[in-house]
Amino acid sequence: MKKKKGCFKIIQGFGRDEEARQLWKKLCGYHRRSLAETAMYRFIRSFGGDFPSRKLAYQQAELYAKSLAMNKRTKLEMPKAMGANLCDISLEELLDHLRNKA
Repeated sequence: MKKKKGCFKIIQGFGRDEEARQLWKKLCGYHRRSLAETAMYRFIRSFGGDFPSRKLAYQQAELYAKSLAMNKRTKLEMPKAMGANLCDISLEELLDHLRNKA
């Protein structure tokens, strides 16, 4: 709760408008967090959240294959003007996110 109050104070210090919120998001790295959460939501929605493989090495390979498939699909679906690199997420980022959820 302290962190949330601190965020509100920072936003108030910048002027309480939408520009202040955008500046706060960039300074705190909130935008990257939001993109990562969106990517994980899409990943779990597309492939499910479980891994049938028992061994860690097989789970990592499965995760990597699924992330390649998701990135390929993202590049095909995204308009050319936006660029496809916005939603790319590395294997390490996916593994870190899954470890933090457990």
